[in-house]
Amino acid sequence: MEKENTLVEDIITSAEASMIDFPFNGRFLITTMVEKIARNDKPYFNLNLKDKTGSLSAKRFTRGEREFESLKSIYLEGNIVEIEGVYQHEWDSIKINNERPLDSYEVEPNEFEEASDINVDELTSILMDSIDSIQNQHLKKLLLLIFDDDDIREAYFTCPASIGMHHSHKHGNLEHTISLIKIFRRLEENYGNAYALDSDLIYAGIILHDIGKIKEYSINNGIPQRNHGHGLIGHFSLGEQIVMEYIKQIDYFPEELAWKLRHLILSHHGRKEYGSPVGPQIPEAVILHLIDSLDAKFKEINFLNN
Repeated sequence: MEKENTLVEDIITSAEASMIDFPFNGRFLITTMVEKIARNDKPYFNLNLKDKTGSLSAKRFTRGEREFESLKSIYLEGNIVEIEGVYQHEWDSIKINNERPLDSYEVEPNEFEEASDINVDELTSILMDSIDSIQNQHLKKLLLLIFDDDDIREAYFTCPASIGMHHSHKHGNLEHTISLIKIFRRLEENYGNAYALDSDLIYAGIILHDIGKIKEYSINNGIPQRNHGHGLIGHFSLGEQIVMEYIKQIDYFPEELAWKLRHLILSHHGRKEYGSPVGPQIPEAVILHLIDSLDAKFKEINFLNN
């Protein structure tokens, strides 16, 4: 395959200007992949491809199940692939004839990722300041111990909060967490000490409620994806497991406090039909569920409106 690089905008422009089929070679990021069956009963890949100039749909037909299976590792969402294809005027579509997955060293950093307006340093600073402000020394020690792990920090700061729903982008989990911190701060300002809530427990719950997503989700070239294996368990159980691993490393961590924190993690979606193994049964869990739901729904509505 030649190293020629045709951009998406060039393909679209040529397709609009031409009445005939034309071949092209290009480098594209796979943003979506759906397995389908053609009229001849043979499987094919229905794809969305993009570069920084735009996106387009394409199909990669196969000669049968054996070829389809051999190509599955190439046509994964988030992979960057060098493609040899043909624009078919009759069908106004792209037919892929050949492909080669690109190694990371062949791709320029951020070549396919869109620039983000998320200020990660600012969000990180808010997170660490929130941990520092916690008065309960057991909870503070737990949080500092967790975020002292470089692998957890990296995954926590980069992973999405979902796939195709709220905060479904790089740094989405961090953005969502800080939004909850800001919401609860405003609630504290509004209500003051009128209600006997354990604010330290709520802040710890906010920071840790979605920590299981560092195992459930990951980012591949800017594309959120669910990790094999961990995605079958879900972030509720994964998060509780992570927190318990670190609680066990702390001498004399109060058992009742551990139960409550685990409860916040497991109940934050509010209902079993929404994924939570249990519903909120203490005031702090109710508050966490409500602000988590508020932020998620606000983001989802804003996404749909745009």
